[in-house]
Amino acid sequence: MFVSDTLFAYKYIPAANNLQNETDWKQNYQYLLADFKYNELARMDTIIGEEYIDLIKKQVHYKGENKTFARGELDHSYYKYEKENLSSKDQSSIRGSKLYRLVLNDNNTKGCYLFSFYCSQNRICRSFIFIKKENNKWVYVDEYPSWIVDES
Repeated sequence: MFVSDTLFAYKYIPAANNLQNETDWKQNYQYLLADFKYNELARMDTIIGEEYIDLIKKQVHYKGENKTFARGELDHSYYKYEKENLSSKDQSSIRGSKLYRLVLNDNNTKGCYLFSFYCSQNRICRSFIFIKKENNKWVYVDEYPSWIVDES
């Protein structure tokens, strides 16, 4: 995965609905519930629960600022971030566009961030990435395309 040197603050721009408006949010919430609580359309690997919907709402209402960082801050023994290599033909590489700041639930055990990346025909796609804390480590839970949230 390629990342830049900035964690971006998500600046929500309304599309089909204005999810910052409580009426629109409540209507949309019911559609999201079908995926997050029941997985009716099998869009996710498993049922992850309603609390992650609340984290999407936190992202929509996020008022923070961008934060720059040194890529080396992300390095660990099991992976290392390097400068972007646009000529790489590695099929397992994802070329990221932006990584957005993390929001957490009230007890800091579940989180959500957005990741925008280049997808088909060099367009930008964006997904909500959900994580949870297990045995004092953050683990991936699932992802959810952002366009579904605002097009429900």
